[in-house]
Amino acid sequence: MLGVQICMPKSMDQGYINNQKELYSFMFDGVLPHNCKQDEVFDRLAAELLLGTLEGVNATIFAYGQTGSGKTFTITGGPERYADRGLIPRSISFLFHSIAQRPTFLHKVGISYLEIYNEAGYDLLAPAEETRVVEDLPRVHIMEDEDGRLHMRNLSLHAVASEEEALNLLFLGETNRTISETPMNMASSRSHCIFTLHIESRQVGQEVIKRSKMHLVDLAGSERVSKTRILGTVLSEAKHINLSLHFLEQVIISLQERGSGQGRAHIPFRNSMLTTALRDSLGGNCRTVMVANVAATADQAEETISTCRFAQRVAMIGNSVTANEEMDPAVLVRMLQQEVKDLKQEIRLLKASQDGAGGALTAQHYTDLSTAMAAYLADPSLEASLDCGGDMRLIRSAMAMMKAMIQKPLPPENAAPAAHAVQPATWPVPEDIQQQLSSLQSQIEHRDSEIRVLMKMLHRPAGEAVHNSRSLSVVRGDMAASCVFMSGKQQSSTQEPWPDLEVIADRERALQYWEEHHFDGSALQENKQALRQHYREAKQLGDKLDSGKETITRLRTELQSKSSCAGDDDSTAASHKGLDELVELRENIQQESGSYREALDRLRMLKPAIEHLQLLIEKGQTSKIAKFDAWHALMQLGSRH
Repeated sequence: MLGVQICMPKSMDQGYINNQKELYSFMFDGVLPHNCKQDEVFDRLAAELLLGTLEGVNATIFAYGQTGSGKTFTITGGPERYADRGLIPRSISFLFHSIAQRPTFLHKVGISYLEIYNEAGYDLLAPAEETRVVEDLPRVHIMEDEDGRLHMRNLSLHAVASEEEALNLLFLGETNRTISETPMNMASSRSHCIFTLHIESRQVGQEVIKRSKMHLVDLAGSERVSKTRILGTVLSEAKHINLSLHFLEQVIISLQERGSGQGRAHIPFRNSMLTTALRDSLGGNCRTVMVANVAATADQAEETISTCRFAQRVAMIGNSVTANEEMDPAVLVRMLQQEVKDLKQEIRLLKASQDGAGGALTAQHYTDLSTAMAAYLADPSLEASLDCGGDMRLIRSAMAMMKAMIQKPLPPENAAPAAHAVQPATWPVPEDIQQQLSSLQSQIEHRDSEIRVLMKMLHRPAGEAVHNSRSLSVVRGDMAASCVFMSGKQQSSTQEPWPDLEVIADRERALQYWEEHHFDGSALQENKQALRQHYREAKQLGDKLDSGKETITRLRTELQSKSSCAGDDDSTAASHKGLDELVELRENIQQESGSYREALDRLRMLKPAIEHLQLLIEKGQTSKIAKFDAWHALMQLGSRH
């Protein structure tokens, strides 16, 4: 537990003698300083929760605080620098990386993005052609079934198979998100947004499915209307925001009272759409983390105290967390059918061994067996099975075919194997070596296609960016918090010399002048430098993969050659020596395969990072030109007068 102290000197307006409290102390599970990096925020808040979602445990992280305190920067991140990525993009990357480390599990990931604006819900991931205002998006309604479960009507759920697909959906949602300008923050999010990761996992061969949700909630800023000095539409937005946050506080207080044993029966979840949507995340089957964002300035001390009090109430809530596990009827039926099929084959096999099957296998037997084996090898599913029938002769032929496929190219389709192909080898090669060869061959063939896709990206010109179907020129994020703690370069037209008319008339010279005096390109240069470093690393990994593939192929060929030679030598000493050489070659292949997999995994992780950086650079260039055009037009207008 860490403490925070806030000192508010007594106001002299109330006289020299008053009972106003001066020192406020609050205790929290953790305190993050103002200069804390985004990767540290993720490690301390989200990493453990995401690992729990893979085991079927729901989780929620929501940021609460006044406008400009850094909520959107914490949840979504900054719009310019790659290092400023927030909890959502880092959670996406971490989730898919964790899934890749679980090869014996089957996973499904879905994404939904809900915005609550003026007490109305909207789907931010709607596939609309053009969205000018938030009202153009589909309206989302919350419904409750007879079992008390909530359903979001018109809220789309998008299945994603990779980190790239998930990030593209995130960018789409951020484009559609409603923002507005207030005196406290020039890019204030005037709505509540709930980004949800739907995760489903099942171990191969098991019928138990684990389902979970990860909610990442960016609440709108809470502040007093009198301080913001807003009017019109923004004032109406602030009223709806404050009312929904007031209902949220009522729910928190009610849950706190019930947790302390005061017998509170009714929890007012239905008072607002926000509290209804978060019903399962507050006091339910969910691990909940609240991030209290505060501004460490004297004029915002009252709002900071209010936020800390709210956070302590949230900490008093007790959740009952259990893993969400259930039996999938479809999987169970499929497994039972396969079990019945296996039992029938076993019965046929036992009968064939007792009766003694006579006669030779026909060409049709070989054709059917070859077709079944090709389908088995082509099926990428971890639950694929090979049906050889209930005849031991077919099983032996299948094993011989598998060995022939490893040692030499595949025979033509629909061709019966040669007579010698079904005969066992004269010198027994260890079974684990044969299994290793089979695994490596299928692994290399499967990953060759992945490498080709990844290498295409490496040859893309550095200036070429990834384009989406929508324009991403809108800049978002509660960046005012960083302004409180970090001094930035202030632009003032009175401190800079007025450009000459000749400079204004020449666009290239005007652009150069504007870049020198009015444009801060540090974020753009930082992203370009990071992109160049990623390109260099990707190029090195590509070369390493090519070299590793050649080495593995050479070792595999040498292993096959020595295996054949060992079978022709009848001497015991030579056999032992040949076996030692085979074992050494196998160990070398395993070592090279490990390096190959590590390089390929790293290259996979670099791909979404490169695409993200390319998108940030494209957005930065677009924003730069737009700002220059506005400044240049103003200068031209001033020169005419």
